[in-house]
Amino acid sequence: MKKNIKIYLISFCIILLGSCNDYLDVTPQGQLDRNLTFEKQQGFIDAINGVYIALSSDYLFGHQLTYGVIEKLARNHAITYADPISSFNYKHSNVVGTFDQIWEKLYNVVANINSILDVIDDKKDLLGDDLYAIIKGEALAIRAYCHYTAVKLYAPDYNLDKMAKGVPYVVSYEDKTIYSFSTIEKVYEKILNDLNSAEELLKNADPAVNGFNDIDDADRAVIIGGGTKFQNRRLFFNYWAVLATKARVYMSMGNHTEAYNYAAKVINDAPLDWVKQARAAEVNQRDGIYYPEVISGINVPSLSDNYKAYFEAEKYTTTKSETEDFIKDVFDENADDYRYGYLFKPNKNNTPAGNVISTKYDQIEKGALHIGEPVYRAGYDLPGYYIIPLIKLGEMQLIAAEAKLNLDPASAEVAERLNLLRFKRGILTNIPDMSPAELAEFITKEFRRETYLEGQMFYHYKRKNQASIPNLGAPSIVAMEDGAYELPVPEIEGELND
Repeated sequence: MKKNIKIYLISFCIILLGSCNDYLDVTPQGQLDRNLTFEKQQGFIDAINGVYIALSSDYLFGHQLTYGVIEKLARNHAITYADPISSFNYKHSNVVGTFDQIWEKLYNVVANINSILDVIDDKKDLLGDDLYAIIKGEALAIRAYCHYTAVKLYAPDYNLDKMAKGVPYVVSYEDKTIYSFSTIEKVYEKILNDLNSAEELLKNADPAVNGFNDIDDADRAVIIGGGTKFQNRRLFFNYWAVLATKARVYMSMGNHTEAYNYAAKVINDAPLDWVKQARAAEVNQRDGIYYPEVISGINVPSLSDNYKAYFEAEKYTTTKSETEDFIKDVFDENADDYRYGYLFKPNKNNTPAGNVISTKYDQIEKGALHIGEPVYRAGYDLPGYYIIPLIKLGEMQLIAAEAKLNLDPASAEVAERLNLLRFKRGILTNIPDMSPAELAEFITKEFRRETYLEGQMFYHYKRKNQASIPNLGAPSIVAMEDGAYELPVPEIEGELND
């Protein structure tokens, strides 16, 4: 029987530069009137900016898919036995709503991306070559990124069974249309098709090829002052973000040659800098995300409120002793490591005193007492306030190291890349000689240190099909049951596929 899915593609009414009435005429059915929206350049700009705002929403990369439930799945947050995730009961009423919302929001973003892609080729003369290439390139990259996220969450791993049912790959804007599920292999093929097209469009048009053009006021607008001036390219799916995503995708597919090539190109050629200790450690305006290393990130205006609600309220921590044991285990008690020494602190609000919380997303870092109002990082050469990273330089270094280890287990380059990353984190001693198996285990530990609270560790464990993973709290190791790496698709979608 043909397997279909019914996806309700409802356009959202969120934009950056004004109210929805400025550029949208939404019909009673929720469809976007594209004739009115896309008759001017600004309509396209507002539409793509609205997509970025949707990506930063609570159920997507503004919370759940970066430091929220995705980190629970990786056991980077403490979870009690009462939490259904502790027993891998992903269909429990306490968690299934979150998983359903993630699915829905991902495909709503895809719908709105497709509303742009369906018409943009007919408007090339209106947009001009560069704006056309940048908006279309970003749209294709976002479509690929959303489907890549969906297939990693809701389908088996590529290398276990690439012919198994994956997710729908939706390529046109239709309301209440039936879309077929694709095999995992076909989904990845389409992901790469979109990323390849995005790369071709952006390589000659995107100013990020030579520099991200960061500005101090974190203005996300593409058009400034009536002229075309592309700014803050780090906050968009720029050319380098496309290449970095391809490195991830090829790693997921087990294509270590291409994963290495794309990761190495980003490392060698992208206009990125390693964070300096002064920036990582500065008391009043600490850069917890290492903004100079961010390849692509999103602006999240609710980040300060969320930090208070989830970290200071201790929804994402546990007792002092368990948290401290976790931190010591993850970071090897190496006080020289910036990620260990500067990104955790006693919680000022907790009872009893002394519980430790992460400061990675703390927007009001004012020293040990944690007092005062938010301070914008105006003194830095790059902005970084209210930003959640999606892809960073450190991960590319680890992908290159792991890919090289698979391609040439005896290569000295593996240890060299690991030593360089650790040196950039303040660790001045080289790693000891290790066997290939020991190096692979060490890379996983380093990956956990490097991507903590960025939503990547669950996918890493899944890609490696780890039978057990370390846990924050008791027990210290959790065996991964069958199905533990695959979330359920929404129930209504399952009914349509029976």
